[in-house]
Amino acid sequence: MRRSFAALLLLTSAAAGGCSNQGAAADASADYRGVQPGPEAGGGDAEPEGGPEISTTLRLANMSPDLGQVDFCWRVAGASAFTGPVDVTPPDAGTGAGDAGLADAGGDGGGEAGEASSDAAPDGSVTDAPAETAADAMSDALADAIVDGAIDATLDAPAEPDAEADAATEGGPVGPPVQVGFAAVSPQVQLPAAGTLDLALVAPNQLSCGKPLFIGRVTLDAGKSYTVTILGLAAVEAGPSALSMAAFTDEMPAAQTALVRFIHAALGADGTPPAPSLSVRMGQTVLAPEVDPASVTSPSTTPPVDSLGYATVSPLTAAAPFEIDTLGDGATRIWDTGFVSPDVRAGSAHTGFIVSLPQDALGLVWCGDVASIASASSCELLTGR
Repeated sequence: MRRSFAALLLLTSAAAGGCSNQGAAADASADYRGVQPGPEAGGGDAEPEGGPEISTTLRLANMSPDLGQVDFCWRVAGASAFTGPVDVTPPDAGTGAGDAGLADAGGDGGGEAGEASSDAAPDGSVTDAPAETAADAMSDALADAIVDGAIDATLDAPAEPDAEADAATEGGPVGPPVQVGFAAVSPQVQLPAAGTLDLALVAPNQLSCGKPLFIGRVTLDAGKSYTVTILGLAAVEAGPSALSMAAFTDEMPAAQTALVRFIHAALGADGTPPAPSLSVRMGQTVLAPEVDPASVTSPSTTPPVDSLGYATVSPLTAAAPFEIDTLGDGATRIWDTGFVSPDVRAGSAHTGFIVSLPQDALGLVWCGDVASIASASSCELLTGR
């Protein structure tokens, strides 16, 4: 009878399909920056979705000069608990070590770690949920295992099957952890949800989502891929230079075409203000007629730029300098990267992030758009002169 009851509990929890990891609400508080939705190229007012058939893919691009390396957690907007950190698997999972998780975030139902009202979750984090029954614990453990397995399978570099299975069994990390520093782009991550999501940035090597540095909100359509870009400065509280987050929809090129887009992430550095609208060319080839701050290349007919900001261009393989020019009523300023080989070939797509550097300089983070969950995009920071 005991074995039959346990089997019934497993079937019931699997049918529920819920996600556990409950904790205090992680809404805006004095302990960290609140949700600041950035400009998005996603699906507008898409409703949150979840379930085994719903997923979206993103890669995180850190273009904030002063934020430092980050990992991230995620939740469907309106939910109280985050899942993650996504890129870091706790080395001591299951030992009960680590901080208090979302209980530290200052929500209404929160308590300090170690209070009688907080219970240890199956993954070693502390939650604010009341004491669980045996059935609840089994359901939560199963739900956590399902969610964690679905995410971990998409994050890390390929490992030998036996080694990966052993690591999962022992509770150890699967593949190398990935934190995203300035001018870097993460590998793609597939999330089992879509719609409006909150992404919480956390410092590297955190075991929980309880102390976010910043929370941004983006809208991601199911079945699509996005480059979620961190913009602005962590040291600025408000205004156009304040830290923000924006999602830009990725596009795959046809076999005979090359796609190039630019994202204006030059929102200031080292006391300098944001750069105005810019244009980008390479030699005599115009790649971006206009890129506005915190936005992707504006649609154009010459060259043809689509609604996602991608310009269709002829292959560019010869070395030449990128030239970034200011637009507007004032005197034109020009930044020149020096000669580089852009490697723009038929069937390839590239993203150039224009970033602010010290002493009022601009730089260009030139990245290949790679549809891969196993490796990060190849990016190079080019300094303008």
